[in-house]
Amino acid sequence: MKTPQAPRTKIAGLHFWFAVFCAAISIGATPKESPITSPKYSAALRGGDVRELENLLEHDASPNASDAAGNTALMLAAVYGDAASLRLLLDRGTEVNATNAAGATALMRAAFDYKKVRLLIDRGAEVNTRSGLGNTALLLAARTANSHRTIELLLSRGADARATNFFGATALMAAAAGGDEKSVRLLIKHGADVKAQPTADEPGFILGGGRSALMWAAFRGDVAIMKLLVDAGADVNEMSGLGTPLAQAAWADRTAAARLLIERGANVNLAGPRDGYAPLHWAASSEEKDAALVKLLLAHKADPNLGGGENVDAFVGTAQTPLMLARRRGQTPVLSALSAAGATNATPDHVQALTPPARTLPKHLDAETLRAALTQAVPPLQETSIKSKQFFLSHGSRQNCVSCHQQFMPLGAIGLAKKQRVPVDAQAERQLVKMVLEGELQDSEVDWQSLFHPDAVYTKGYAVLGLAAEEVPADAHTDAWVHHLSAIQGKDGQWYNNLPRPPIQTGDIGATALAVHALQRYPLPGRKTQFASQVNRARQWLWTAKPQNTEGRIYQLLGLAWAGEPSRKLQPLAQALIAEQRTDGGWSQLPGTKSDAFATGQAVYALRIGAGMQSSHPSVDRGVRYLLTNQLDDGTWYVRRRAFPFQPTMNSGFPHGRDSWISAAASSWAVMALSVAEPINAVALTQ
Repeated sequence: MKTPQAPRTKIAGLHFWFAVFCAAISIGATPKESPITSPKYSAALRGGDVRELENLLEHDASPNASDAAGNTALMLAAVYGDAASLRLLLDRGTEVNATNAAGATALMRAAFDYKKVRLLIDRGAEVNTRSGLGNTALLLAARTANSHRTIELLLSRGADARATNFFGATALMAAAAGGDEKSVRLLIKHGADVKAQPTADEPGFILGGGRSALMWAAFRGDVAIMKLLVDAGADVNEMSGLGTPLAQAAWADRTAAARLLIERGANVNLAGPRDGYAPLHWAASSEEKDAALVKLLLAHKADPNLGGGENVDAFVGTAQTPLMLARRRGQTPVLSALSAAGATNATPDHVQALTPPARTLPKHLDAETLRAALTQAVPPLQETSIKSKQFFLSHGSRQNCVSCHQQFMPLGAIGLAKKQRVPVDAQAERQLVKMVLEGELQDSEVDWQSLFHPDAVYTKGYAVLGLAAEEVPADAHTDAWVHHLSAIQGKDGQWYNNLPRPPIQTGDIGATALAVHALQRYPLPGRKTQFASQVNRARQWLWTAKPQNTEGRIYQLLGLAWAGEPSRKLQPLAQALIAEQRTDGGWSQLPGTKSDAFATGQAVYALRIGAGMQSSHPSVDRGVRYLLTNQLDDGTWYVRRRAFPFQPTMNSGFPHGRDSWISAAASSWAVMALSVAEPINAVALTQ
C-alpha cells in the first residue's frame, strides 16, 4: 500500500521547515486520558526501571498517560527503556498506535531497536503511519547502521519502501547514509526509488539530508552500495544543491568512489549550483596527505583553472581556483599536482596579517597572568554569542542559526573561565545557555525522529561540550540529542562528519570523540548497557584510526580519554602530538600552515584533559605561552579561515571580518586551554 503524500508548502527562508513542522504537529494527535504528573512515574520510564514501573501501574498509574508534549508512557518506554517495559505497558492495555502532538508513534520512537519494533508490530502497531514531519518507522529505522533485520521486518509487514518525508528524504537515502548494504538491497528489491532526491531548498538540505542515495554512498566512499544503486538506474550526473555524486566523493576524498563514478560516465567538470564548485575544487581542498584523487580527476580532463565559489558572498565575488584553494593548505602534493597539470589561475588572496602586541611573560606563569588574559578574552565571546543570531537573521539569507563557532564553543569557554573566578555577564550567560538548549528549533522532536541533520554529531557534540562546562543538568533537550547521536553511529563504531567545514568540522575522528563525550556526559539511564556497548565500539575504532592532521591526533587522544582509557595508556598518543609542536611553542592545523590559536588551544586542552599532563610539562607551558603571546589587544585571537564557500560569512559581532567565525572558535579554544592550565586548576580533568 502506498502511503499518501502530503502537499509540500513553500515558505521562503531558512526557518521554513520549522514553520511546516509547527503547522503539522497539531494534526492527528491522539487525546490522552491523563497526564504523567508523578515524578516517580517519569523517573521509572526514563530510567527503564521495570520493577518500579510495574509497582506504579499496580497502584493506579495509567498505562495511557502522556506528558505535556503528548508522549504516552509507551512512547517514553520505547525510547528510554527495553522491551520488558514495553511489554508491561502493552499487557496493561496501552494504546499501541497513539500519537503525540508531533504525530510520532511508539513504533517510530523504537525504530532503532529490532526487539522493540518486533514486539510493537506483533501487538498491532501500524507500520506506515507518518509523523508531522512525514517520517515513517521505516525511514527512521533505515538511518541506524546494521538495521537490515528491522528493515526486513517492516517491509514484510507492508512498510512502503518508496515513502518520503515532507522534505524528500527516503529510507534508501537513510540506509545509504548509514552504510548498510543489506538494507539497501532490501529496499531496492521492494521498489525503492534510486533516483529520488530531497527537495531543492533549505528544508531539503536540513531535514531531507541534501543528498540522494548515490550521493550519500559516494560521500561515504561505499563502492559496494554505489554499484548497487548505479546498476539499479541511479544517475551518476544527478545534481542537488550540494552538487553531483562525484563532487560528494571529492569533498570526502574518496578516490575509489570517484573512480567508479568516472568509469560509469560522471562529468568531471560539472559545478554545483550553490557554490559553483566542480569536483576538482573539492579535491584540491583535501586535508589528506596524498594527491591521488586530484591526479585522477586531472587525468580525466578536469579543468585545473576552473573558477568557482564566486556566487557566495563570503568570497566577495572572487573566483576560487583549485590552485588557490590548495595553497591555503600549504605546500602539499596536491599543489604540486595542480601546478604540473598547468594550473596558473591562482587568484590573489590578500590577507592582512595581524601583529600581536609585544609582551614579556614571567618566567613562571602565575594565576594573575592567566586570569588577566581570560578576563580580557571573555567579553568579546559573550558579545558575539548573543548578537550573532540577530546579525544572521538580518542577513539576506535570513539564517536562524545557533552555531558551533558563535554559541556552543564560546559557551564552553565561558563556563570554564568562570570556574577560574573570571568575571562574566551572568544575564548574557543565562541567555546563552537557554539559546543553546533550545537551538534554532525550540523543539526536540527533530532529534527524537533521528533522520537527517546537516551535521548532527558536531553540532550536538559541541553543544554538549559547552553545556558540560556550565554543568547544565540533563533535560529533554539533551536526552533528544544523545538519542539522535546513538541512533546514527556508523557500522564500524565511528560517527561520521557529514558536512566537512575545516577546521571546526574536519573528520570522523573528531565526530566520534564528541559523540563519545556526549553519550558519557549525558547518558540515558535506561539505555546504560546499550550506550556502554556503543562507547566501547567507538573506543576500538578510535584505536585503529589513522589521523591525518593535528586535529585528528587531538580528538583521538580526547575521544579515548572520554571513552575511559587511563591517561598512562594514552601517553604514546600524547607524545605523537607533542612531536608536532613548533619552535614557537604553537601547533599548526596542517603541516604546511603556520601555528595558530585554534590548533594550539586544542592541543593544550587535549594534553591536560586527555593525557592528564601537568602545566609544568615543557610542552604545555610552551603552548600556554604561545597563546598568551599571540592574544591581541582586544582580547581575541586571529585565525585565517579555509572553509569551503557554500555558506555566506555574515557579520557576527566578533572582530576579524570574514575570518570572524573561525577566530571566535579559535578564541574559545584558547580560553578553554588557559582555563585548565595550572596554577588555577579547579577544573576536573574529566571535562
